[in-house]
Formats: sequence, structure tokens, C-alpha cells
Amino acid sequence: MPNDLDLVFIYDDCVCSPQDAITVRQALKECGARLGIPAIHVVLLSEAESVQCGFIESVGAVPLKIWINEHRDDLLRRLIEEAEKNP
Repeated sequence: MPNDLDLVFIYDDCVCSPQDAITVRQALKECGARLGIPAIHVVLLSEAESVQCGFIESVGAVPLKIWINEHRDDLLRRLIEEAEKNP
């Protein structure tokens, strides 16, 4: 089992400022710590940056909704539920 969690957070910069994206990243890390996930790495990209660099395709990233449906009992699912309870 991996000892860390790698996430890509792609935000719409018309809706979410870079500072808000940083705040979300910190909240994810704090929720993960409460759940016992030793390390969470979150890459922040605006939609434009994501398209420009082709990051998702290059690493084979899977959209979160799809991944969650395939991993019902995973720590990431608990992380998301925790984050929704404590925004």
C-alpha cells in the first residue's frame, strides 16, 4: 500500500483564485493528517495550465469521481467525506 497520496487540483481561475486553491490544498493536507494519511502531495494547476502542459494525459490521471466509484473503502474517500464535513 502506498504511504502517500498524490492529487491534482485543477481550478477554474474565473471561479477560484490561486490563493483559494492554496487554501484548499492546505485543508486537504490537514484532513489527511486527521485521517492518518502520512503525506498528501497536491499539484495545483489552473485549467489553462493543465491544458497547456498536458499534465493529466502525461501522468494518466483519473478524474476523482471515477476513482472514488472504483475504490469505495479507500482513505481518499474518507478524506473527501471529512473535508465535506469540515469545509
